[in-house]
Amino acid sequence: MSEFYAVFLKFHEQHPAITLHFENIENGFRDLLHNHNHIDIVISDCPELNKELYAVHVCKEEQALFVYMDHPWADRTSISVRELKNLESDLFVRDSNIVKLLKAYDFKVIQPLQSKFHSTSAAIILSMVIQQMGVAILPISYLNSSSYSKLKVIQFLDPIPAREVKLIVRKDQFIDAAIQTFMNYFLKATKSLAV
Repeated sequence: MSEFYAVFLKFHEQHPAITLHFENIENGFRDLLHNHNHIDIVISDCPELNKELYAVHVCKEEQALFVYMDHPWADRTSISVRELKNLESDLFVRDSNIVKLLKAYDFKVIQPLQSKFHSTSAAIILSMVIQQMGVAILPISYLNSSSYSKLKVIQFLDPIPAREVKLIVRKDQFIDAAIQTFMNYFLKATKSLAV
């Protein structure tokens, strides 16, 4: 979600009295429920929401295939989803919507039990790819991170897998003026990203 950093910085410039506290939460909605006194807003791609949560669509984010530099496909710039059937590496998939897309193409490679390793953490998955344990389908925005320079990103052709990013709050939570100001600003600033 690195595309949001500029929005956060601009918000701070316009509202210097409002402090934003960020945490890396990969299972955002679960943590929002358990730590409701600590977390006001979650920006997440969680596919299923609890009835206690309210979500606003922010954008769709394109997914790509991440491979290690010595992978046989590392010289490719694009790939179709169908070609993944020829993949001889383990395929790590974090997003359940991508799993559904792959199942629609009758993939058996994505079954978690066929891989020796499984994680829902993007950082762990990318580290596993760097260690040449397999390849991964993850948001293309991870390409912008300099810590992953040992990876090659292959973009998908039609269909292009995507994840939906949402702004999530608890329905029963009081939203103070500072949080409401941020939410309004964020949704307006990211409107051009929405699909």
